[in-house]
Amino acid sequence: MSTFYNQLLADSWKQSLRNKILWIIGIFISGISFFMTYDSNSDIVTKLVRDGEWGAMFSALFENIPGLIFLIFSFFLLITLSLISLVSKAALINGVSLSKEKKTGFVQNVKFGVSKIVPMLLLEIFLIVPNLIMFVLVLIAVKLNTYSGLILTLELLMLIYSLFILLFTHFAYCEITLKNKKPWEALKSAWTLFFKHWKKTLLVNLLRLVVGVGFWLANAVVLIIVALPFALLAFISIVVGLAPIALIFLILGAVCLFVSLFLVKGFMTTYIYVMMTRLYWSLDR
Repeated sequence: MSTFYNQLLADSWKQSLRNKILWIIGIFISGISFFMTYDSNSDIVTKLVRDGEWGAMFSALFENIPGLIFLIFSFFLLITLSLISLVSKAALINGVSLSKEKKTGFVQNVKFGVSKIVPMLLLEIFLIVPNLIMFVLVLIAVKLNTYSGLILTLELLMLIYSLFILLFTHFAYCEITLKNKKPWEALKSAWTLFFKHWKKTLLVNLLRLVVGVGFWLANAVVLIIVALPFALLAFISIVVGLAPIALIFLILGAVCLFVSLFLVKGFMTTYIYVMMTRLYWSLDR
């Protein structure tokens, strides 16, 4: 591995460790929207359309008031979490920029993230549109009982597109956050930067994948280290006839486990954002 990549990994690690407040912001950056990433949910929807159960499912929901309320609540919860995620992305990139030489605060970065919510949301919409179109085409093809090869092709294109945009989306975030560009201009600049340095960008994204696997293993280690002592204490308590004490140990263990896993997730997200932002700086000279 060349000096550039070693330096990038090492500097990103040091900056991430030095600014622990950014881990909290990193926790709030959850996954990607339904249409931007291809997953098994689309298979569920296409099955409902194929079997003709789509209309029946919604009719049943509207006749079931508690189910309808739950659906509306879930929808607004999803929207809220998505907006929090967008704010957190802008906040974290801003925090990475400010913390390059010194520590940075939580509140100032969140306020900055809120100020960027509109362009960040518009950028996500631009990115989602191609997959949304292909998804609708899949539903139409399923409804019309079109040749399954066409459906598989569209689904494969959705997957390829989702993976492709991941290569340069962070550059677009940086263009909006650090250069105050409009969404479409940010997307064009990110696209240009990616194709100008596609080899280096691709290699860093492969490193990003390796880092993700490493943190997944770290999660497994944390799970064992944190959960095992509490599980043993709970088991011993049950053996000696102290079931209420065992319940306390299990609750404490669950709390400690969730806190530990969230911190690992926060650090992992921060580290990846520091690494990708540093890559952006190095290429955008």
